[in-house]
Amino acid sequence: MLAAKICHAILVALLVRSARGGAAPTIEIAPGVAMPQVAQGLARGCPDPPELVIADLKLGLSVGYTAFDTAAFDPCYNDTAVGEALKDVDRASYFIISKIPSGLNRTIAAEVT
Repeated sequence: MLAAKICHAILVALLVRSARGGAAPTIEIAPGVAMPQVAQGLARGCPDPPELVIADLKLGLSVGYTAFDTAAFDPCYNDTAVGEALKDVDRASYFIISKIPSGLNRTIAAEVT
């Protein structure tokens, strides 16, 4: 199963890089800040062992991913392993994407109204 994940990660990264001249398509989210529109998903079989999440993320970095989709909610809770994998990586060089757990989105709605 790990071999299939590795092959998938490499294939996706290579396809994105070749289709876009070496980089994933981006979207400007703030002046001078371009975020990749392709991210490596890190929630595989929830819950994944932290070692697998760390290995997946490091593989993603090695093939060119700079955006990582985490799962900071039950049953995944892989955010700690993601932090461990990225602790020695320049913070300005990657993006972390996550979801808003059910119930917390009411806070945002209250601010908007």
